[in-house]
Amino acid sequence: MAGSSLIDLVTLGFHKIGEPRPGGWPSWFYIPESTFAAQMQTLADLRCSVIDVACLTRHLRGDGDLPERPVLLTFDDGYESTRTAALPLLRERDYPAVLFVPTRFIGGANDFDLGVEPHEPICGWDDLRALNEARVSIQSHGISHTAFSALSPTQRKTELSESRRSLEDMLGTAVELFAYPYGDCGGDIAAAAALARSAGYRGAFLYGDEAPSSRSDSLRLPRVAMGPDTDLRRVLAERSWT
Repeated sequence: MAGSSLIDLVTLGFHKIGEPRPGGWPSWFYIPESTFAAQMQTLADLRCSVIDVACLTRHLRGDGDLPERPVLLTFDDGYESTRTAALPLLRERDYPAVLFVPTRFIGGANDFDLGVEPHEPICGWDDLRALNEARVSIQSHGISHTAFSALSPTQRKTELSESRRSLEDMLGTAVELFAYPYGDCGGDIAAAAALARSAGYRGAFLYGDEAPSSRSDSLRLPRVAMGPDTDLRRVLAERSWT
C-alpha cells in the first residue's frame, strides 16, 4: 500500500486535559479525562497511525512517506495536565505527541490568558524533560505567547529564534516545529514562513488552514482545535482515507 503525505496528515490541537483547578471554571479548552480517553479510542478504532516528531521531520526532509492514516497529537502552552492527565492515557496506547511551550512561562502559569482562562500551572523544566523521555516532544510556541499580528517583524524573528535556542539548550533535543500562538501568523503567511524557515524550523502550525499540497507548504500546516464536544469521527470522516 502506498504511503501518505502532508495532504493526508490530520493534526489535532489540545490544551488542557482534566478538570479546572479549585477556583477555576470549565472553559471549552478543558477536555475531561474520560472524553480524551474516548478520543484516543476513536483513533485506535479507525486504525489511525499516530506519528512522532521524528517521523514527521524525516518526511519533511524528503526521507520517506508518512504511514497510512497519519495523525499528529499536539498540545499547546505546556500545562501541567499534559503530564499528569494526558500522559498516562497516551502511554496506554503507546501514542507519541508534541507539546508546544512558550518559554517565558515555563515553571510559571498561563499569565498570557489572565482574565480570559482559569489560572493553570505550566510545566517546569524537569516536567518537560520527563515528557521528552516519554515520547512527548517539546517544541516551540514562541517566548511570550503573543499573536504575531501584534508583533513587528523583528519581534517575530526574536520569538522564533530565541525560543528555539532556549529549548534546545535546556533540553538537549532538536526543536524543528513551531506553533503560532492563537494560530495567528501575522496575516502574511509567506512572510511568516520565510521567518520560520530562516530560524531553522521545518514545520509550523496554524489552525483551520487548508491542507498543504506538498512538503514545500510545511510552514503552514493546519490543525483541528480539539474541545470536549469535538466530533472526532466526523473530523476524520472528512479525510479521503477514512
